[in-house]
This record gives sequence, structure tokens and C-alpha cells, in this order.
Amino acid sequence: GQPMLSLEGEAFILESIYTIVSYIGLFFIYYAMESKVIKKTHYFFSILVWVVCAVSIIDFITRDLLFITMPLFLVLVLGLPLIFLTLAIKSSGAVRTNALYVFVGILCFILGIALDIPDAKVIVGALPIEVLAIVPPTLQIISMFLLRKGFQTKLD
Repeated sequence: GQPMLSLEGEAFILESIYTIVSYIGLFFIYYAMESKVIKKTHYFFSILVWVVCAVSIIDFITRDLLFITMPLFLVLVLGLPLIFLTLAIKSSGAVRTNALYVFVGILCFILGIALDIPDAKVIVGALPIEVLAIVPPTLQIISMFLLRKGFQTKLD
């Protein structure tokens, strides 16, 4: 592939705002989990969110930090389902069941996004265009049902 051009002007501002807003949402999810459910991480993921955000924005200019941002981003993205998998393993009954629903829901959501980003076309490019048009949104819709089921407030 050809090297990515650094972002300038309006493109840099828009991409930075998109990144910051995205990471704000992820921060609140991790912060809630790390302050209420999984305290052993000592806010590692909450802090990592802002590290990845900052490195990503710097990378928009330099375009040579992907070797840092990608592994950190993977830790950040996979940390959330792993927290729920840990919760499922260490609990029982309805909590375990709901944690498993959330775990699978997050994985479906991540996979749906991953299959939809332009970089994934290199990996899944052999699949027919119809599959690439249908599978990602279907996975994301399934994930919403699983997440809703897993986050239900009544344990009945």
C-alpha cells in the first residue's frame, strides 16, 4: 500500500474531534467498569484510552506511529470483552449468563466494525461484495440484541 498522507487543516480538526468523542465514550465505559466491577485493573484501561487518543492524534500528523497505536488500540478494544469474560468466569447464575451475553455481544460488535473498515478489505477482500455489505451491519444488529439481553436490569 501507499503511505498515508498526514492530515492537515479541516481534515485534521474533524478527524481529531471524531477521535476524541469516540474515546470519551470508551473512557466512560471503562471508568464505570473499573470503578464498580473490576477494581484490580486500577484504572489501567481508563488511562490507556487517553494515551491511545493522544498518540492517535499525533499520528494524524506524523503518520509513523501506527506501530505504537495499533497494539495499544488492540489492547483497548479487546480489554472490554475480556473484562466481561473474567466476570462470567468468576461469577455464577444470572450474572454469569448476562456477562456471557455482553461478552459475545461486544465481540460481534467489534467484528462488525472490523469487517467494515477500509483496512479490512485487504484481509477479507476475497469475499463477495454482497457478503461485505450484509455481514457487518448484521453482526452489529445481533450485538445490540445480545448487549440488551446482557444488560437487562431485572434478573428473571
